[in-house]
Amino acid sequence: MPERRLLARPIRAISALVASAGATAAFTALPALKQDPVQPITAAPKPEAVHIRIGSPGGDAPAMTPAEVLGSLAVSAQAEWRLSWWQPLDGAAAPAWCDNPGVRVSSVQVGPTLVTLVRNDLAGPATVWVQAECPAGPSSSDLLRIPADSSAPASPGPMFTYASSVPRNRGRGVELRSGDLALFRFTNWSRKAAQCAAEVAASWRPAAPRTASQARKGAASVRAACSRMGAIGRGQGRLASDRLLEQAHGALLHLAFLESVTRNATGAASPTSEPAQALSAAIARAQACMGVCSAAALGLAVQVEANPREQGNLSVSVSVTNRGRRTVRNVRLWVTGPEGAGLSPSVESSFGSLATGQAARASYTVEPKAPSEAGAVQGHITYYMARTPAHLRFPAVW
Repeated sequence: MPERRLLARPIRAISALVASAGATAAFTALPALKQDPVQPITAAPKPEAVHIRIGSPGGDAPAMTPAEVLGSLAVSAQAEWRLSWWQPLDGAAAPAWCDNPGVRVSSVQVGPTLVTLVRNDLAGPATVWVQAECPAGPSSSDLLRIPADSSAPASPGPMFTYASSVPRNRGRGVELRSGDLALFRFTNWSRKAAQCAAEVAASWRPAAPRTASQARKGAASVRAACSRMGAIGRGQGRLASDRLLEQAHGALLHLAFLESVTRNATGAASPTSEPAQALSAAIARAQACMGVCSAAALGLAVQVEANPREQGNLSVSVSVTNRGRRTVRNVRLWVTGPEGAGLSPSVESSFGSLATGQAARASYTVEPKAPSEAGAVQGHITYYMARTPAHLRFPAVW
């Protein structure tokens, strides 16, 4: 066919050209491009999930003490816990069960507080979930994490504190690298309220003002405050949030009046006397307890985080999120440090009202004189509810 003959001519011409070139010269190979060796793609190790149950073992629980878990951070020469400024660990052992033998666990019950110590001895990271039998009422969970490269509790890294209610049987998780330590603290504030009521009542009588009228006013405040704290204690988590809020802020109002009576009463014992100091400390503990009960009733989640910086400075942030259904008014955040420490900014951060779903956050820089002053930095949150102020104090541990 004509098309086939026309097509054959160019093909024969190209073949002849290639043949003649091959007869006269060899092909020159192009230099190979230099390539780096192929690097294998390695993903970061996925944290292994580890589950710990406290209070109801489901298997063989290792009988470990807090000292065995903490290792060199455990005790001083006087056999005192080096972490006692955060939480004493001298309570009775509580049963604990872990589904991975590479994670060390110990748990102790100290009054209304359950403390669980965890150390990750695995070769890689692990996400540790601790499940405790927490009541449905005003409870809180705190977490102190100590990195493996930390030589002392003076620089354990961030601590997160949640003042909101902890649902029953709900776990708390944290990711730990190999060698990291974590201390979980679960507090039953209903039991704590009853304990605070007993302390205030016991410390009032030795420190009562000598003036009869002031003594009567103070005694009436003690009875009213202890009655409300006792109601929270007897409720054991069964109080509705409205009732819990009413009792907590009523107790705060009477505790504030008691504080002013004992401070300003004519003829009262010296403020520096031992009975007066004991009463002042009992009132402060009761106010802190009622503040947490108020936050639990309102559904406030508080977070205090401290991170070390260069030259011994600390970057401290305080935040609060309103997860409840009420608007919280006159919200203020601030930070205090040890005596003589530099603080920037040195003023409170005011946020007015905090509606449902809103959050407030403030950041500060603290320059302590000595890095060993652990527990001296605190984050503060105040707000008004039921015409009574509540004051939350949380240690910012570094």
